[in-house]
Order: sequence, then C-alpha cells, then structure tokens
Amino acid sequence: MSGTDDPYDSDPYGDDDAYDGSSSSGAYDLGASTGGSDGGTYRSRPGSRSTPTSGARAHTLKDGTAELIECASTDDPYATVEVRNPNGRQGRFTVQVSFLDDHGLYLVDASEQVSVPARDKATVRVPVTDSGRVDEIAHCEVERRATVDE
Repeated sequence: MSGTDDPYDSDPYGDDDAYDGSSSSGAYDLGASTGGSDGGTYRSRPGSRSTPTSGARAHTLKDGTAELIECASTDDPYATVEVRNPNGRQGRFTVQVSFLDDHGLYLVDASEQVSVPARDKATVRVPVTDSGRVDEIAHCEVERRATVDE
C-alpha cells in the first residue's frame, strides 16, 4: 500500500506510476503494448477493473411504501395494508403493523409479506398475532417503508 491505510488509495500492481509508462513491477509488463507514432510505447493494464455502471445496480430493488387501509377489529382481526412497488420489476415486500390500545400503548406488533407487480400496488391482510387482545385494539400504526425482500 501507499502511505495511507485506505485500500482504494493504493496501486494494485505495486508500481504507483499512474499509467505513465514507467514500471517497477513485473506485473505491469504483462499488459499489451503497442508502438506509438512518436516512438513511445503505450501499455494497457492487464485485468483492469471496470467502473460499475447503472446496469450493475439494476438488480437492487428499492423499498416500497405501505399505507393503512383498515385497522383490525373484533369482527375482522386483520389490518389491511396497501403496498406500492416503485421498481421496474416485481418485488416481495414485508410490512410492519403495530396494534395499539385506546391509551396509545403498544399491544402487539405483526408483519406480513406480499408480492407486488412492477410499478403497481397490492393489498395484504396482517393478522393480529395475539388474538386474545383483539378487543383491546383501538388503532393501528403502519411502518411507511415496506422493506424489500430479495
């Protein structure tokens, strides 16, 4: 490495020549060389690393958004949540719902996964996991970010 501890600041070939044609390492000599019109020699680095392009990041999905449609009740012990997918391909998302009593105290948290088509929305029903407390639920809170499951 050069004078710093930064692994990205060093020359992987050990010659620190910044492509100037001089070499202190045999690894540099493995590159292709051609004669230049001015009599100089031009060399290319073997196995040079390419810079990542947007195509390399296209596989990573963004998180979606979640919105509460209806809270759970004793008649229907499920929270209904709408999940939106901002991506150009289908994704699977996890939504988080907190069920609270009339004092605002958290009774139980629950989550559910849903598959959502590209740039579309889907509805998921999140069950109250502790059915013995359904009659205490006064309202629900949904985490706005629906995390993508890759």
